[in-house]
Amino acid sequence: MPPSSEERARAWIKDASRSLRTANRIFAIEEYDACCFYAHLSAEKSLKALIYFSTDTDRDISDHSIARLYGALIEPYPEIKSVFEDVQIFADYDSYLRYLDNRDLSSPDFRYGHENAEEALHAAENILTAAKNIVNSATEIINSRLRNI
Repeated sequence: MPPSSEERARAWIKDASRSLRTANRIFAIEEYDACCFYAHLSAEKSLKALIYFSTDTDRDISDHSIARLYGALIEPYPEIKSVFEDVQIFADYDSYLRYLDNRDLSSPDFRYGHENAEEALHAAENILTAAKNIVNSATEIINSRLRNI
């Protein structure tokens, strides 16, 4: 039997938490581009958790754009609007951090520094927390309704 949408969402949230822990470890050694990459990855996985939670889809969601993933969640989860500003922080991370073709290779630090990394960590934490809260709240409502049957 395939995993339920809740099980799948919780697995994605757990993986998003791992990516955020990795981002924090990388921040500590001052590798800011890599920190931003893992913070973006955490935010991406958090939003994908909600997409899987809202559907019983088995399709692979390969989109890396935080903005597009967020946009797909506004209707089923209006409360996700609370992280709009955090989503904006990752506006160009989906391609910039993944592909060297999008970087100015003449710059030794490419682009992201200490402040960018701090901002990305904070945004990823907020998005992860929002995803956890949505899944937990919806699960509580469902369980409450099942107990009243």
